[in-house]
Amino acid sequence: MKTIWPTQSENINGVIGVSVRQLTLDSLSPLTQRVLAAVVLAPPVLLALYYGSPYSDLLMLLASGIAAWEWARLCGRGQLSTTGWLVITSVVVAVFTAALGFYAIAAWIVVVGAMGTAVMAANKQHPSVSWLVGGVIYLSWAFISFIWLRETENLGYVGIFWLLFVVWATDIGAYVAGRTIGGPKLAPRFSPNKTWAGLVGGAVAAVLVSVGVGIWFTSSGILALFPTPWAFLIGGAAVLAVISQAGDLFESHLKRQFDAKDSSNVIPGHGGVLDRVDGLLAASLATAAFVWLGTQAGL
Repeated sequence: MKTIWPTQSENINGVIGVSVRQLTLDSLSPLTQRVLAAVVLAPPVLLALYYGSPYSDLLMLLASGIAAWEWARLCGRGQLSTTGWLVITSVVVAVFTAALGFYAIAAWIVVVGAMGTAVMAANKQHPSVSWLVGGVIYLSWAFISFIWLRETENLGYVGIFWLLFVVWATDIGAYVAGRTIGGPKLAPRFSPNKTWAGLVGGAVAAVLVSVGVGIWFTSSGILALFPTPWAFLIGGAAVLAVISQAGDLFESHLKRQFDAKDSSNVIPGHGGVLDRVDGLLAASLATAAFVWLGTQAGL
């Protein structure tokens, strides 16, 4: 499998006799790069989500714009076409409108953006019409869901932190269990490294962290929304762990479809934004749907 965007710098011959790679993050191990990137990026992300609007809205706008750019570039195999720019514009405008609180208008923007993308891609005979249209719909609704969850009464930063910690625990648990236990592959067609042991390990880690968050917030946030909060914390975390890993597999399928290793290289050691939020996007959609249904049912 080839990588669309090379990450290794070219050597520079000269008096010093060293390469640019030796003077950059590329000289560090992938694990060290991942740790350093997490240490640098996690605090401002968590602070923005804690304080909420406008900081969390700006974070979602930035993340959605980069994710849409990566999606469009993947569909163009490294090239960004006019249709790709329409994908980016549609996603960002929809997310921005939702951030202002106009969710109904944002929904119509998603519809119009998807239809416009379909027409333009078809007219230009783009080979990936369905993927481009799917990007407008999937990315827009995922980021809108995240914004809505952050602004939902009785959820706020508590619910968002719970969601983040569950997804992060799933990733770590799946990685550790997959590496230490191994065993049968989960979906080798989409991702050759994921195993059934990783799926179970991710679910166990998610449940443990979910219960920990529940103990931390015993009288507010997500616990106040449900008559059986502990059943939700355990069962919901287990379900979200599976959904999160399904989102991870979906993004892996997207990259394999277009012969790319990473969605981009904007985050050292991590790849792109899509590579880091693939599971979170799916989990956000599922959580928003569940909370909305719960509120409609009067739970």
